[in-house]
Amino acid sequence: MHLHVHDVEGVARFYGHLGFVEVARHPDDLRAPEDGPVAESVELVLEGLSLLVLHADLARRSHGLAVGPSSARIELAVQTDDVDARCAALVDAGAEVVAAPRDLTRAVRGAWLRDPAGNVVQLVSTRWHDVPDGG
Repeated sequence: MHLHVHDVEGVARFYGHLGFVEVARHPDDLRAPEDGPVAESVELVLEGLSLLVLHADLARRSHGLAVGPSSARIELAVQTDDVDARCAALVDAGAEVVAAPRDLTRAVRGAWLRDPAGNVVQLVSTRWHDVPDGG
């Protein structure tokens, strides 16, 4: 699950108090260096549940997701073997595409859709076995 927020550090600390453990963080290029190091996203886990706390500006800039006071702030990420095929099947079933399937990194492919209630759902696949060591 992804949470789109404006205070990544504060929200990550909150979930840390609930027992979530930080497993990854990504640097921030949204703040001036004099403001100190702040993460754009922090990944936390608790008993198999993965929670990505993602800065709302990164969601907009990187994935084209508008995050505002009246928009969804939770995004459900669903792991799949084939993002393109799953996306096409959901579009055939009436889903609205927010961002078409594309490579996010050399090892990750993703797409974003809206469910019938308007919630954002990310389809994601990882291809770690296809990436040479170091990359």
